[in-house]
Amino acid sequence: QGTGFSEAAVLEIFDIMGRKVYAASFSGSLTWGGFDMSGNQIPSGTYTVLVQDELSGGATLRLLRL
Repeated sequence: QGTGFSEAAVLEIFDIMGRKVYAASFSGSLTWGGFDMSGNQIPSGTYTVLVQDELSGGATLRLLRL
């Protein structure tokens, strides 16, 4: 049994105000370095992380960036 996500997985990260700060399509696994879509380091705070793929449907979690 494998781990990771399907070839059509999407990661979206939103700030506390609901603004999308990052999005990426990926397969397998993804490492996010704490940067927004313009390449700027995001500030400390609480973020919502949404991951969707064809196999599992999706998952949502809260991320606290220090």
